[in-house]
This record gives sequence, structure tokens and C-alpha cells, in this order.
Amino acid sequence: MALTLNTLKAITTNKILPLLVDNFFDSNAAIKRTLLPGKMKKIDGGRNIQVPVIHSDDNGTDDPFFNPNDVLSVDQTDDVTAAVYAWKYQKAGIKVNKSEILQNKGDSGKISLLMGKMKVAKESMANNFGLAMFSDGTSDTGRETDAQYGGLELIVSATSTCGALAVADFATWKANVISSVGALSLGTMQRLFGQCSLGSKVPTVAYCKQNVYDQVWNLYQPHQRIVNEEMAKLGFQGIIEFNGVPVIVDSHAVAQKLYMINENHINFTAHKEMFMSIEEFDKLESFFGIMKRIYIMGNFVSDLRRVHGKLEGITVAS
Repeated sequence: MALTLNTLKAITTNKILPLLVDNFFDSNAAIKRTLLPGKMKKIDGGRNIQVPVIHSDDNGTDDPFFNPNDVLSVDQTDDVTAAVYAWKYQKAGIKVNKSEILQNKGDSGKISLLMGKMKVAKESMANNFGLAMFSDGTSDTGRETDAQYGGLELIVSATSTCGALAVADFATWKANVISSVGALSLGTMQRLFGQCSLGSKVPTVAYCKQNVYDQVWNLYQPHQRIVNEEMAKLGFQGIIEFNGVPVIVDSHAVAQKLYMINENHINFTAHKEMFMSIEEFDKLESFFGIMKRIYIMGNFVSDLRRVHGKLEGITVAS
């Protein structure tokens, strides 16, 4: 017996959409690494996402050293504040008109139609997530909408207000930026790596476009190229590393830039009840067919911007 519309709806919900979710996580190295368990965070909710920020390493006027006869201050110090990030929302869906189903003969044709729709939805969702990941959260970058996530161009900046905290208010609330790099060198990369290091806190991943990656590759002699084993275990082969940090190619990265990120102080935070959650639209009176949507509610957040950095204006081959 031929597959009915209700059966196809059930297949979409139980088989097709879970496959879309799985494939989304494996879309590319940057997305897979960002959404790994332990790197991504899920929280219960709230009006916004708040993370504590230690913005001072001293006690202001309260001297930490004293003599036994000194009168000790009891004034309250305020060394911790909160960075506040707005919730952002992303969606992707599968929409199949009944006419499309009827035009595909046989059960295999109908399933192939659904799988094709799933592939398009997955690629669209991954592309939009990737664009937002390297955006500044405005219509000037990434997906070019103010509704997108505030990504690396927002967080890895020496001037932008981030988490509702202005750089002018906190001397340490800015990332490290080296501009007008020109020809890339290992020395420049090491300089940025050093600027992003704070004791044992060092960058854990680097991102760039392919043509910038090619410049990094050319800096190494063939026998010095070190392939990152961690990324190989995730299924991504041939990724070189710098100071033990994988250098990952992503087409969504901003041109002529290389980012060094400490993933212990930046993550994608999602609402635990609205991360890859599926919503049904089977009973829409104005639509006859199959319509499902997947939603993400979250944003990129950082609690310590000064351990991230980027190189700008890298000369690349034409």
C-alpha cells in the first residue's frame, strides 16, 4: 500500500528530522567543535544570558598587605560584574506541499523528496549558524541581520561593547587585535598567541578562511607540518596546528583574518528546552502538506575577552 500523507508526516518527524539534527552537528569542523558536549552550555532560561566577569585583580583602595596595628577597611569591594547577552533565535524547516508528494511516483520517490528537503534545510541551517558565528551581531556582517547571534567579530574586538559592557568601562574587557598584518609570519602568530595567553590560559583553537590557512601552511617546512590529532579523532583529517592549537578552515570566517580563541572562556549557550527542538505545523488550515520546524534559542557568550584575539589585514594569494 502506498505511503499516506499521515505516514509521511510520521516518517518526517521520527526519521528525517532527527537525521537533520545529527547531520547539522557534523556540518563542518567549526560547528562540530563549537557544539561538542562540554563546550556548549544549556541553561534553564531567564530574560537574558548572564555570565559573571571578574574585572579587577585587586581590591581598589583596600591594600591586601597590612601591619598588625593597622585599622582594616570593611568597605565592600566590587570586583565582579555580569556580562549580559540577549537571546537570539534561529529556525529551519521542512515544507512539502501535497502536490509535490503526488508528483513523485512511488514510495521511494516520496522518501527521496523528503530527504532532499532535509538536505536543503540542514545546509541552510548550518550556513546561517556559521555566518552568525563570525558576525558582530549586526546587519553589517555575517547573515546581515540584527537578529543573528553575536559572534566572533563582536567578542573578539578591542572597541565594541559586548555583553552590555563597554570597553571604556573596563580596561581588560577587550580582545587582542593586531591590524594591517600584511605578509603572515610565525612571529606575528606567536605575538598574538602571547597576547592572548594569561598564565595557564592559552588559545585552544584558531579559525580562518582557506587562503589564510594556505599562508600558515606555507610557513612550515614540509617536515615541520604537525597535524592535530584531536580534530582527526572528530573525523577531520589534515588539520595543522600551531603551538598545539588546531588551525581550522571555515568559509564563513571574515576575509584576511585569523582568530585565536580560548574555548574555556567562550561558548554557545542555548536554552535547554529550545535547542534543536521540533515544532509541528500539521494542522495549518492554509497549508495542505507537511511542515515542520527546528528551533535554536541561544547566543555566543564570553566571560573573559582578553584571552581571545585576531590578526587582520593578512595578505593572501589572489
